Amino acid sequence: MGNLIVFWSPWHGQAKVTASMGALGVQLNRVSGESVVMTHSQFDMADLEGMFNRLDEDKRKLLYMNSGLSAAIMRFKQQKLTAEMIGQCMVPLTSTGLFLLPGTEQSAAVAQETEISAIVHTLLARDIPGYYDWTLVDVLSGNNPLSLQLIDAADVVVVTLSQNTATWEKHFENQSGISGRENIFYLLGGYDPFSKNSVKKYSRAYGIPEERVGVVPYCVGYMDAISAGTAAQFHFFNESAKKKDENYLFVKECRKTAEKIKAFTEGRKNV
Repeated sequence: MGNLIVFWSPWHGQAKVTASMGALGVQLNRVSGESVVMTHSQFDMADLEGMFNRLDEDKRKLLYMNSGLSAAIMRFKQQKLTAEMIGQCMVPLTSTGLFLLPGTEQSAAVAQETEISAIVHTLLARDIPGYYDWTLVDVLSGNNPLSLQLIDAADVVVVTLSQNTATWEKHFENQSGISGRENIFYLLGGYDPFSKNSVKKYSRAYGIPEERVGVVPYCVGYMDAISAGTAAQFHFFNESAKKKDENYLFVKECRKTAEKIKAFTEGRKNV
């Protein structure tokens, strides 16, 4: 059974969760040499897909017709899923075992009415991790029911926060059911290393061990790549960046954080 890693934030739009997960998914594949699937449970949202491939309307419709969660849901309803059937729903991003599983275009309201969310939970928590080493899921922020179910099923929950001190205070005050878990890894998305609100500050203030906290720095080049749908290529192109290169710190810290998540997850399974 592979590892299920859920990326979650208490509030939407404040910590670059999707962009951070995309960066760490690429790096996790590089540092582990194992299969990595990136997907999301956010109905009728395609931010993750757009990071890796900008599509026109015709290609977008074809993508959702033949692959992704929509195709997996349809197959799930018809028969027991096999590794081959799940593989047909994936979009390979590289030849190294990095995959994108596009989400579904079902609206959240329709999903609840037709109980699609229950099928999505089974697919993401059981079926896909059964055939891939790492399944990374970007879930809806806050107390969304499906998000909380996937958090309960996860091997590790990556709680993504910003450098705004208020977000940390509110999280630890109001999210005790999440923050009190032993499988939490804290992530600072869009991290600015020049801010006085450093990762070390939060680590010390809240007693978080160094191996349970990481960063994804803000990077103009990476954000431009996301806009162009070339997020994966950006990592490969800058893989050998030198210290003087403008993207060096971003790639270095993403790799370091991916290594931390890998070690933390495997360490918990070996206890």
